[in-house]
Amino acid sequence: MDGMDFILPLPKNTTLVSSELKAFSAYEKVLCKQFVYHKRIIYFTEVGQEKFPGCKLYVYYDTERRQYLMENYFKKIQEKDGTVADELMEKVTADTAGFGVSILLSRLEATPKQIYLDYKARWAIEEMFDTHKNTLSFDMNYEVSYRTQEGWAFVEFLALLIYHKINAKLVSTDLIKTFNVKDILFRAATITQSKASGKWKICNLSKPLMEMFKILGGSLETIP
Repeated sequence: MDGMDFILPLPKNTTLVSSELKAFSAYEKVLCKQFVYHKRIIYFTEVGQEKFPGCKLYVYYDTERRQYLMENYFKKIQEKDGTVADELMEKVTADTAGFGVSILLSRLEATPKQIYLDYKARWAIEEMFDTHKNTLSFDMNYEVSYRTQEGWAFVEFLALLIYHKINAKLVSTDLIKTFNVKDILFRAATITQSKASGKWKICNLSKPLMEMFKILGGSLETIP
């Protein structure tokens, strides 16, 4: 990768970073800097290394991400075993020590914040594929013509764009705490229009629904 700009996430067993820094608790012990990402604080520290000349090595600590991973971890344990036995606590402590920690090696001429943001942008691609498979439940019978497959792929692509545009609006307006995209689409599907006295009018638009669309910045117009 000589001569190329890159961001490479390193595994937790990397020897480039000490065990102390790979533990989430390090952000309270090490002199870390911070920046804001999606309204939450990300702490980070630069680690000196000589193995990869011209590259920067950063360790990032995300408290909200750690909380999310911890909750899911314990849910899986409870579903499997019911409770965490005392003899398992040492293993649990070791397993969760690195939750919320990201280690990035980069050759980019960019700030630590920009490197982190560029890396996180990759997850938008992963989320789109996950949405495609698990949320929108798109499936395709491949025993059809190539032209049909092209049309279906185009429809799927548009659906993904619409889905993520709505989701971005929910996040930016904090409505994500109350609604998800499925809720919005279901509620929107109840809105109809009818023609009376030669004019089209929107029907089934309740006041709460109107307020929700107003917050999202959308407008409803009749289709002649």
